[in-house]
Amino acid sequence: MMLDEDLREQFAAWAGSLSVVVPEVSVIRRRMRRRIGRLGVGGVVLAAVAGTAAGVVLSSLPAAGRPALSPTATNTPALSPTATSTPARHPPQLAAAPPYYVTIGSAAAVVRRTASGAVTGTISPPRGGNFSGVAAAAGDRTFVLAAGTRSGIRFYRLHLDAAGRPGPLHLTPIPPIRRNASACPAQLAGLAVSPDGRHLAISLLSNCPTGNAGASEIEVARLANGAVMATWQPGNGYPEWLSWTTSGTLAYQWAGPKPGVWVIPDAASQTSLGPRLLIADSTGIGGFTGAGEPMIAPDGSDVIVTLFHGNYLEVAEFSARTGRPQRVLIPAVSNPVQYCGPLWTDAPGHNMLAACGDGTETAVTNGHLTHLRTPWRLPDYPVPGPPLIAW
Repeated sequence: MMLDEDLREQFAAWAGSLSVVVPEVSVIRRRMRRRIGRLGVGGVVLAAVAGTAAGVVLSSLPAAGRPALSPTATNTPALSPTATSTPARHPPQLAAAPPYYVTIGSAAAVVRRTASGAVTGTISPPRGGNFSGVAAAAGDRTFVLAAGTRSGIRFYRLHLDAAGRPGPLHLTPIPPIRRNASACPAQLAGLAVSPDGRHLAISLLSNCPTGNAGASEIEVARLANGAVMATWQPGNGYPEWLSWTTSGTLAYQWAGPKPGVWVIPDAASQTSLGPRLLIADSTGIGGFTGAGEPMIAPDGSDVIVTLFHGNYLEVAEFSARTGRPQRVLIPAVSNPVQYCGPLWTDAPGHNMLAACGDGTETAVTNGHLTHLRTPWRLPDYPVPGPPLIAW
């Protein structure tokens, strides 16, 4: 068995390439179970790295007919996600998904077509800075990019024309995030734009010189004028994987005391009741627990999460209202090397993009799995921390 110090050194080597602060060993063990990487290859959207990559799923799910299950600590009855699986001659249509997506590296942001993966433009970071996160904003062709600069982390709006060509970066009036304001340096942990394009949610984590998690914060700012509407302080831990509903609820994964998926109703208002636990770490399906990488449907009906059991991971759907499990979307995959979880969902959660698996691409339509003969390929996958890819 690996020693704690060996584990920390291995994780530090991996994290160094991503400018991620090394968290506590207990959190490292959790994340290593879902270890995920970054790819330096070009290619088309929604796919896997050859040989060891995450399979991609286009899921079209019905709103009705979802079994209601009561969550249990460890042994909720397993759900049958599919009846059959067949090979497909052609990839499914992607008409429901936004036409373009953006991936970022420290040196550049790249715009690609969803249908083909063709590059439509490249954006350089601000002078002397480097990109650290991206989120989709209002409409299908507007994004917000975070960049580390000398004055702190700044936020920029990017708009694409009808052909997917990027315009210039526009600095938003949101105040810069200072990274070294205390003894426990802060770093960007999450980024999400509300569906109406009005608010930007920013989460920060910090790690102290002792190696322990420091204070964290979630800030909601208005994109138009930079006004900070609300600030939430979950405690010492890691608030990541942010997503919004149209009614203003913010969902996030919390690694800290009482880990799991949390929500903040009316997150842009400081008069909100604040964070509440939606899916506890012990809640799951058929022995799979540890809900993480949440993506809440904009209409607030469902939340898509990753669950794990030992070295196996699966993607499942929970009720965003009750926190109860509804169904398994992608069945268990043994030790996927790349990301396993949701990437994008439409407003009611009927259509989604997700990735999980080793060298297999799958379409899911009304619970039917279809393995694709022609793989799509993602140049980057999400990693713990601010998103590196957005639709």
